Amino acid sequence: MTENGIRGVCAAVLTPLDEHLGPDFTKAIRYYRKLFGAGCTALNLLGTTGEALSLPTPARLDFMKAIAGADLPLTQVMVGTSATALTDTLELTRTADTLGFGGALIMPPRPAALLSEDGIVQYYTTIAAALGNRKRFIYLYNFPRLSGVAFSEGLIDRILDKLPAAIAGIKDSSNDLSYESALAIAHPELAIFTSSECHLLAAKRFGLAGCISGTVCLWPERARSLWYAPDDSNAEIAQRELCSLRTDVEKHNLIPAVRFLTSIAENDASWRRTLPPLTELADSSRSTLHNLFLQPTGPQTAPG
Repeated sequence: MTENGIRGVCAAVLTPLDEHLGPDFTKAIRYYRKLFGAGCTALNLLGTTGEALSLPTPARLDFMKAIAGADLPLTQVMVGTSATALTDTLELTRTADTLGFGGALIMPPRPAALLSEDGIVQYYTTIAAALGNRKRFIYLYNFPRLSGVAFSEGLIDRILDKLPAAIAGIKDSSNDLSYESALAIAHPELAIFTSSECHLLAAKRFGLAGCISGTVCLWPERARSLWYAPDDSNAEIAQRELCSLRTDVEKHNLIPAVRFLTSIAENDASWRRTLPPLTELADSSRSTLHNLFLQPTGPQTAPG
């Protein structure tokens, strides 16, 4: 694992929405600042949890500029710049670089059934070319359940052969520890991220860069404490407790669930807003999660 750049406990953050379903800049800046203060070492802005693919490109660009103008450690903020249109991906990625963000997390565009390995390699080559000589800025996003594309070790090797200096790392949303550990061994120059707190302790043992997760927003202090804790029996207990919380939340529709729990912590129902076709959390799930949240060992969100 590279020792430079983004690593540790990275929250894949929600995008707060105003009454017109546009990003709420002020609320976002205040909340992201709190997450850093509560223990997050990095943030993933405008990713899957942030519903970026449901936002128009101009709104995403304006949001990035607003965040860049705040007093946040931008080098520790990774921006999701995936888009269906290549021109949009290029504009988003170049803007992320120009504004001073720490990296761009990019998955191949859909429909995946039409993509070949040659096409995927060319896709990332085109993005890297648009960045000029920028090194270690692109993070590959392995999320086959969403994109339909699985980054096999062979495909990653092909991309790295073509772009040895452009790729900073990989986020694996398949949560396959054997795959992640194999990548960390084969490519120590890359930052490999798992996507579940259930694997934080194992990620540290296998030399991964850390974890990028939407539910980290709910318990940043716990996650940070575990990441930096000595690897002993107490850490094992803390890992099991944290994984139990994560598992309880992901039994429900994850993004609306995180939004709902955040709305409780922030005492602000507007956090429940989602972008269609995603819907707010069902009443039955709200009741279950509300009870979980009120437990003493339940989710611990950033302090108000």
